[in-house]
Amino acid sequence: MRSWRARILLLVVIGLTALSVITVWPSEPDRYLPDAVPWPEGKGIKLKVPVIEGGTFRLSTITRRAMSLGLDLRGGTRLVLAPEEGIQVEDLDAALDGAQDVIERRVNEFGVAESEVNRLGDIRLSVQLPGIEPDEAIAKIGRTALLQFCEPLTDASGNVAATEGEVQYRAQTCDPVRDANDEIVVTGGTIAFVPWARDDTPQANDNPQPDEIVWQPATAEIDGQTNTLDGNYLRPNTFVRFDDFGRPTLVFQFTSDGADVAEQVTERLSERNYPLAPYLDGDPILDSNGLPIAPRVQGTISTDGVITGLDSEEAQDLSKLLNTGAFPIPLRVVQQQDVDATLGETAVRDSVIAGEVALLLIMAFMILYYRLPGVMASLALVVYTSLVLAVFKLWPVTLTLSGVAAFVLSVGMAVDANILIFERMKEELRIGRNLVAALEDGFTRAWSSIRDSNISTLITCAILYWFGNQFGESAIKGFAITLAIGVGVSMFSAITVTRTFMQIIISIRPLARRLWLFVPDLPEDVRREGRRMPAVAGGADGAPRERR
Repeated sequence: MRSWRARILLLVVIGLTALSVITVWPSEPDRYLPDAVPWPEGKGIKLKVPVIEGGTFRLSTITRRAMSLGLDLRGGTRLVLAPEEGIQVEDLDAALDGAQDVIERRVNEFGVAESEVNRLGDIRLSVQLPGIEPDEAIAKIGRTALLQFCEPLTDASGNVAATEGEVQYRAQTCDPVRDANDEIVVTGGTIAFVPWARDDTPQANDNPQPDEIVWQPATAEIDGQTNTLDGNYLRPNTFVRFDDFGRPTLVFQFTSDGADVAEQVTERLSERNYPLAPYLDGDPILDSNGLPIAPRVQGTISTDGVITGLDSEEAQDLSKLLNTGAFPIPLRVVQQQDVDATLGETAVRDSVIAGEVALLLIMAFMILYYRLPGVMASLALVVYTSLVLAVFKLWPVTLTLSGVAAFVLSVGMAVDANILIFERMKEELRIGRNLVAALEDGFTRAWSSIRDSNISTLITCAILYWFGNQFGESAIKGFAITLAIGVGVSMFSAITVTRTFMQIIISIRPLARRLWLFVPDLPEDVRREGRRMPAVAGGADGAPRERR
C-alpha cells in the first residue's frame, strides 16, 4: 500500500472538510444544535480566497452568506408585470410568452432557482422569487434590458445640442419627446447648439459634458431603411474581461447585420470625434463615479465593442442582462409584495433536526454492525454531508422541502455504497486474504455495483428534471438537481474518502492485527491465521491460505 499517497489524500480531505464546515456553519447554531454547548456563531465570518483577475493574483475577501432557501421555507418577492401603457403590438399573447422566456433565462443567469414565472390573466405575468428583496428583484428581473447606443443631437453645421434642463425622452429610449411644433420638450431650461471641438485642440475642454448633451438614437441608413443601433444587433456572448490592474471591461460583439450598422455609425461619428453613449432601458449607463459613460469615437467599429468605467459587479450584471435578451415589449411593475414562507422557520428548524437525528442513527448502525470500518464510514458520512451542503451554498442551490428530502435520500445512498464495499471486504477476509488485499478487492469488486446503481439514479434525475422543465414544476426540478449533486458527491465519499480512511487505519499495525475489529464473526482458524499474516503491504501477496 502506498501509504504516502493515502496520507496526502487524508490531508486534502481534512482541508476540504474544514472549508466546507466553515462555509455551511449556521449563523445561529443554537437553533439547530444542542444549546448546552457554547457553539461559535457564524455571523460575520469572512474568508480570504485566492483569485486571478486579468492575470493578476490577489486575495479576495468573501463574506459568508446564508443558505438559499425556497419560497416554501424562506419566502421572497412576488412581482406582477404588465406591458407599458400605450404599447401596440400585433400579437400580444406571443410577446408575453417571449417575455416569460426571457425572465426564466434571466432568473437562471442570476442564480435564482426554484422561482415561479406564470401568466396571470391575459396581459400580466406573475414572478415569484425566493430569498430576494423587492428592490433587487426589480433591478435584476424586472428590467427590460434594452441596450441602445445614442449619439449627440446636432444641427447642419455640426454643433452639438446641450441644455442644463431636463430633456423628456420617450419611454425606455433616448429619443427626445417633441411637441406639436416639433420642438424638444425640456423642463427647467432651453436647448442651445454649441460648437464641438476635437480632443486634440485646446477648445475640447469647453465641450458639453455627457450629462448636458441632448442625445438621440444612433442610426444608419442601409438599403433605404433607417436602422437603430441597439441590443437587437448583439450576439448573446457578452463577457467581462479584466486588465492587468484588475479593472473590468465589458466586451460585446455585433451580429453580421449589426456590424454594418455599427460601422456606418462609428465612421460618421469618428469624423468629428463625437461621443457615443450606451443607454439601458432609457437611462444612461453610469461609470463607477456615477457619471454617464460616453467615450469619443476615434475609429470605425464593426464587429467588437467594449464598455469601460464600470465596477466588477455592474459589469457582470450588465453582461447577464444582455446575454439573456431584452423583453419583446416594454414591461412595467404594477404590483410588488413580500411573500411569506408557506412553511416558515419552524419547518426549517424541524427539518434540520430530523436530518441530524437520521444521520446519528445511521452512524450508530454502521458502527455497531461493522465495527471499525463503520467508524470510518461514519467519518466519511460527516465529510459527505459537509461537502454536499457546501456545494448547495456555493452554487447556490435553492433548497425547498422537496430538496431537503432529496438530500436525505442521497445520504442513504452514500451509506449503501459503503455497505456494498464492507460486505465484499468481509467475504474476502473469510476466505483467508490478508487485510490489505481484502480492502482493495472490496473496493474494486463492489465498484461495478456502485457505478451502475448511481448511474441509474442519475438517469432518473435527468428524466425528472426534463419533465419538471417541460411542465414548469420547479419543485420537481429542484428535487432532481439536489439528488444528482448528492449522488455525485456520495460516489466521491465512498470510493475516495472511505478508502483513504481505511488505508490509514490498516497502516496502524496494532489495529490491523485485530481482525475482530473489522469482521466480528470471522472463523477462529482464519482469525488465528490472520494474526500470523502481515496485514500491510510489503509482506504478503494477499493470496488465501489453506485452512488446517
